[in-house]
Amino acid sequence: MSEELEVASACWLLFKKAREWPSKKLFARSYPHWAAPVLSSQKKWPHIHVSSEIRPDWELLFILPETRTLLAPLPAFIRDVAARVVANPIYRNDHSSRLNLTLKDFERFWSNADTARLAADLLTKLWNPWLGWGSSDSEGVRFHPHLDVLRYEHVQGLDELLQQSHLPPSGAQKKVAEPEGTYLQLLHRIHEHLKRTGTWPEAVPFTVAHRDLGFIPDLVDRLEPEFIRRAWKGTRDEKLKLTFKSLDRVTSAHERHLLAQAVRAMAQIWLDTDEPDSNFGITAEMVAHESKLSQAEVGPLLRYLEQAFWVTIEPSDWVEQPWKLLVNDKIGLLKNVEIWEDYLRAIQEEEKAQHHAVISSVDLERLANVSEGFFAPAREPPALGKKGRSRRAKKAKPIFISHAAKDKELVDAFVELLVFGMGVDADDMVCSSLSQQAVPLGNKFRDYLRDSVNGCSLFICLVSKNFYASTFALCEVGAAWGANKIIVPVMVPPLGPEDLEAVLQDGWQAVELLNGDQLAQVEGLLRKHLGGTGDIGRWNHQLRKFLKTAREVGQDASRDASGQDTHSPERAGHDIHKQAGASSSVRNVQASDPPDWQTFVKLVGAVRAASEPLSPVLRAAAYATGSGMAGEVIGRDYKDIRDAEDRGMLVFDANKFWADDDSRLMRSVVEPFNALKGFLQQASDRFHLEHEKRYGFVADMQKLRFAEVHIGFSWVYGTPDPDDNIPF
Repeated sequence: MSEELEVASACWLLFKKAREWPSKKLFARSYPHWAAPVLSSQKKWPHIHVSSEIRPDWELLFILPETRTLLAPLPAFIRDVAARVVANPIYRNDHSSRLNLTLKDFERFWSNADTARLAADLLTKLWNPWLGWGSSDSEGVRFHPHLDVLRYEHVQGLDELLQQSHLPPSGAQKKVAEPEGTYLQLLHRIHEHLKRTGTWPEAVPFTVAHRDLGFIPDLVDRLEPEFIRRAWKGTRDEKLKLTFKSLDRVTSAHERHLLAQAVRAMAQIWLDTDEPDSNFGITAEMVAHESKLSQAEVGPLLRYLEQAFWVTIEPSDWVEQPWKLLVNDKIGLLKNVEIWEDYLRAIQEEEKAQHHAVISSVDLERLANVSEGFFAPAREPPALGKKGRSRRAKKAKPIFISHAAKDKELVDAFVELLVFGMGVDADDMVCSSLSQQAVPLGNKFRDYLRDSVNGCSLFICLVSKNFYASTFALCEVGAAWGANKIIVPVMVPPLGPEDLEAVLQDGWQAVELLNGDQLAQVEGLLRKHLGGTGDIGRWNHQLRKFLKTAREVGQDASRDASGQDTHSPERAGHDIHKQAGASSSVRNVQASDPPDWQTFVKLVGAVRAASEPLSPVLRAAAYATGSGMAGEVIGRDYKDIRDAEDRGMLVFDANKFWADDDSRLMRSVVEPFNALKGFLQQASDRFHLEHEKRYGFVADMQKLRFAEVHIGFSWVYGTPDPDDNIPF
């Protein structure tokens, strides 16, 4: 490591002068003897990171004498920050709860203002797991630490701080199969809180109060979703809720017997109600009255039934609303429950019935007539040659891509993304529409596809309207389901996850075709199965290319007979000109364009270029923020909004969301939206009149039509009002 330390020392000297890590060019000019090995062989020194700049990692900085001395007060500083977070917990979706650290906070722990500023600058220019990203400028430094700082509440020295920082990323640790030790204690404490208060504990205050168990979000990550219902988000009003599977681990036999009586009472309440519908709700008071049990004793236990098969909608967490279960007619199946084992038996019977219903939802007879035994075991290959030597079995290809033949253009682009963006070997895929991945010469089409489905480890299907109309595509997905394969449904607009049908409804998580974040999850899944080698730069480039192609394919229906896109400002004038019928008319109209029309075209192009690589939810957040508004969510819970909030990309509060200004990416995307908004406010009357003539609607960013035509996306997070306005 001695050479690495020398390079790190050289980087540090340059950093002290400029307060920035040196670029490759600057480093090569300053230290010619180190330039070649550093720039050409990053693997030689794993602790020196070479990208657009050259910088050492924290392990080297904690070893270098000068930086180690500079950072000596850091553990005490982190402990102080953790103590302040304990006193005032931080919520991810509540800016008012933020802890704002400035240079004055550093000066309390460092000997003088100069060393405090140098240490703060170092922490802002190199990501650290203790305070997160910070910003530094001529006015000072700023940090907004998250609840994660509680991990380091008791660290005493730099070495301990570094050691506790080497934690696997969220989701990387194996899930707990059977809770014991600290994990079982956590479940018991959540249950004890439920019994004591009648409600599930709020996640953030609970994390602070029970940090003697460790960092609660890390424990939750390993218990979710088997024993704790949802992944950790760290937002205000988030609750830690145990699953039904946890019930046997934390309750006594007496409590389970009480719950069985409560279930029977709920079934009786439903049977005694005149014409109950799907919105029929049962409260704890009703159960206590019917069962003659104490509401204080049985009420909390009812919380374990919130995700039962006979519950229509999980109860709201809002304190203002009384707790009740909205039930459906399947609760009538529980009328004969006497003991806890009766209820468990009823659950098992219902699961079997649902499984049978899923199988029956596919017309297997119709598929069998087409596929001729697609589900049957593979036959032995015929013998070839006089000596009867059997054909050599070929290695199975791990990825099967199922699609409708009519979606070939889209499939071409998707496979290109897999190969050039995700680093997948083309020979590892079966895709019948493409020559390289198609059925090899000399093989029977159906036999080859059947064997390929049976031999693959990952089954990806592009689910479109054409897909559902293709008998053979449905046959393939049925075969994959019957063979217990991992299925990844990729939903092609206008279809979404809610449009999954038949066996695809069997718990598979769908991916939206135009959602860059979800496609990145596919890339991660492929790395897990195949060890893909795609680098992030190549991935981003190919993703942008794919999203552009996919949108163009999806917009074919809105193109005119000449094949030109009628949804872009560049085409609008052309269409009017074409209708005029004369080339001279074209020139006259172009010459008479408002002088600010070209500015509008450029601004729209800048907005599209900045926002197209983003997922729909991030584009919506950037659009809303750039419009000076906040997006309003109406109708249901959107998982993509919660996921983006967890990653610090947007803020979600009181059913509204907007871009998080802590995210540099989101700030860079919001800027062109702001510029477009400013232009529209200052544009001439002549421009607005011309816009209305060309498009038939006003140039207003709140108009849904404006977003669809100019920016290229639809608002899906609420119903527009009668005036076709986006719900801001």
